[in-house]
Amino acid sequence: MITQGDPAIEIPAVPLRTDVRDLLWCPFVPAISPDAAQARAHTLAWLTRAGIITSAPQRAYVDAMRLDLYAARVAPALRGPQLDLFCDWIVFTTQLDDHLDSNDPAAIHPLVRQLVGVLDHDDPDRASAAEDPFVTAFGELWRQCGHIPQPWRRQLADGWAQWIEAYLTEAGWRQARLWPSLARYRYTVRTTSAALPFTLLSELLSGIWLPDRVLNSAALNALRVVVPDHTMAVNDVFGAPREALTGDHLNAVFITEREYRCTRDQAVAMTIDYANAAIRHFLRLVDALPRTCDDLRLTAAERESVRRWVSGLQHWLRGNLDWHTTDTHRYATGIRPLGGTQA
Repeated sequence: MITQGDPAIEIPAVPLRTDVRDLLWCPFVPAISPDAAQARAHTLAWLTRAGIITSAPQRAYVDAMRLDLYAARVAPALRGPQLDLFCDWIVFTTQLDDHLDSNDPAAIHPLVRQLVGVLDHDDPDRASAAEDPFVTAFGELWRQCGHIPQPWRRQLADGWAQWIEAYLTEAGWRQARLWPSLARYRYTVRTTSAALPFTLLSELLSGIWLPDRVLNSAALNALRVVVPDHTMAVNDVFGAPREALTGDHLNAVFITEREYRCTRDQAVAMTIDYANAAIRHFLRLVDALPRTCDDLRLTAAERESVRRWVSGLQHWLRGNLDWHTTDTHRYATGIRPLGGTQA
């Protein structure tokens, strides 16, 4: 966690340009699950029971993010208990993100190892005796995914483990006050965004079970990585004003500004261009999918699963953008996480 007294890189605070929403382009139709309100109440209650939320101000902070709407937008096909579980995962990982954002790898290493150990051993019970509520809550979430069969369960575990371990990389960069290149940063945030395990989780909860040879094909992998590319570009654009105040330089806008020696507004525009290019790339890949299905000799049922899978990615791309532009207070510069940390 980045504490108030820790050294940080000085980043000038510049208000976000007002035309951002108009410049971000996404042609997909918005959708939202009707069960967002139920998921909202369920997840806040669960986080309180799990010891992640420990006070009324913290509850208000978490609720103001409206991550129930995020879950309902990026996975609108989910209903009832499935959306509840998906929302639990999203809000929990957001709180864990606030907890693990650090400039000291040694400080977070024990927690990282405990969390990854649950996945490596595929044993949620090993988290039951942990003193850290994040570990016990993580074990509970993983236990609720026990119905997911192999090989999908292993792929999901790998995605979560890679996401958690990436915090050590980012903490090392902050500790060394290292500015990664823009290319290196973008490659790393494909993992740190958690978009890859989240899209897989939403697919599995929606009953989309793509065969291994399809899910791991080059064409579908290329489509899948567009999601974190676009997600993090949007996140960094809207998160830049608050992260400038905390001195957290790990943001595509700041890295672009430094690497290209441009103004903040120019860096924002370049990051938006990158997000829009990701959408265009996604559309080109979708246009080529019929040929991919032919090459893989997919059955009619498998082709329908691919169609639903692509629709799910489109919902994620659109839902992430809509949440950032209409729903949340997560990036308001006046709001801070509780417990003496800064996200």
